[in-house]
Amino acid sequence: MPIRYPGPDAAARSLRSGHADAVGVLLTETLSYAFTDPAAVLFLQGLAEAGEHAGVSLLLVPALPVGSEAAAVREAVVDGFVVYSMPSDHPGVLAVLERRLPTVVVDEPRQEGMPFVGIDDRAAAAVTPALTTVRQPLLDKGRIAGQLMLGQQEPPPGGEVLLPTELVVRASTAPPPAPATVRKTNEKKGTA
Repeated sequence: MPIRYPGPDAAARSLRSGHADAVGVLLTETLSYAFTDPAAVLFLQGLAEAGEHAGVSLLLVPALPVGSEAAAVREAVVDGFVVYSMPSDHPGVLAVLERRLPTVVVDEPRQEGMPFVGIDDRAAAAVTPALTTVRQPLLDKGRIAGQLMLGQQEPPPGGEVLLPTELVVRASTAPPPAPATVRKTNEKKGTA
C-alpha cells in the first residue's frame, strides 16, 4: 500500500512564516445574503481582485448566532481584517480591535486612526429634494479596501478614501409642479 503524504500542514506553515496569506472579511449579514445582495457581491468581487493580485485568500466571517461572533474573529487565521459596514459596538468589531491586526473599515464604523473606505456622501446630502438613488462604486470600494489591507496602496493623509457617487434619477422622482398649475388650483378653491 502506498504512503500518501499530503504535504506540510498549512496551519503549521503559517506559524513558521508568520503569515496566513488570508484576509478576514467581517460581514454584518449571513453568507447566503452576501452571495445574493448585488451590493455585497460587487464589493466582494473588488476585494477578491485585490486579493488575487497579492496571492492571498479571503476568509468570510459572516453574522453568526449571538455570542459566537467574537469567537469566530478570535479564531480566524488571518493577517488582517476588512470590516464591512458594521455597528461600532458589534462583538465582532470589538474582537477585531482586540486582535490589533491591520484593519481597514468600509462604510462603518469609523475608527480613529484606522484606514477607511466609503462614499463621499457630503455632496449628496446637500442636494434637495431627496435623492432617488445614489450609485456607489462598489467594485472600486472593495478593490481599494483590499489594496489598503494588503499594502498595495498607502492610505492618504487622514486615512480616508472617499469615493464619488452618482445620482440616478428614476421614474419614482417627479418634477415639482409648475407655478401656473398651483395658481389655477388655488383660484378654483377661491383663494389667491
